[in-house]
Amino acid sequence: MPLGGLNLKIVGGPSSESLAKKVSDVLRVPLAKTTSKRFPDGEFYFKFEEDIRGESLLIIQSLYPPQDKHLIELFIILHTCRDLGANRIIVFIPYLAYSRQDIRYLTGECLSSAVVSEILEALGTSVVYTVDIHNEEVLKKYKIPIYNLTASQDLAKYFAKKRLTRPFIVAPDDEKMAVQRAKIAADTIDAEYDYFTKKRDRHTGEIETFKKSMDVKGR
Repeated sequence: MPLGGLNLKIVGGPSSESLAKKVSDVLRVPLAKTTSKRFPDGEFYFKFEEDIRGESLLIIQSLYPPQDKHLIELFIILHTCRDLGANRIIVFIPYLAYSRQDIRYLTGECLSSAVVSEILEALGTSVVYTVDIHNEEVLKKYKIPIYNLTASQDLAKYFAKKRLTRPFIVAPDDEKMAVQRAKIAADTIDAEYDYFTKKRDRHTGEIETFKKSMDVKGR
């Protein structure tokens, strides 16, 4: 079915089957027929039940915990799409795991975000979409187009319908993306916002959040 000039089919990964069905219904785009299961030893099996040669596919697979399990599922699906001759592979990853580290803070550290981006590219991904990525600098690691969408406005509108008393938006820390999301949400419903300040120990990973005075009484 055409979508932006593409004859598209949606592939729902195991972590996002219900979301894929909802997207399919909203966009009126068919779901590709697939089968997936786990072998007794826990290994993942995936199969297309139709010919996808020459097709444009939208794979929907979130990488929320357990991240490694959902990552290997995505990689296997991508490899299958490429191997069976899909023409264009679009990947929607609502939660993009391993998006915290884009630089080496300590000598010898891995760049996990680069590992994910390089594998996605190597497996034939044409474009990636994600939602509210943890660290926007990670986007620069990709050599293929990647788009970071935000749900801040929609979430703010949802909670605004709850008849809240003088809503106040608080970001959990002072990182750029967290503060930006809080500001977008606050602007959407004409509310105030603030944020906490944190400090991370580069060796242990332990986080210290500092106390801060905020006018939240009665809100």
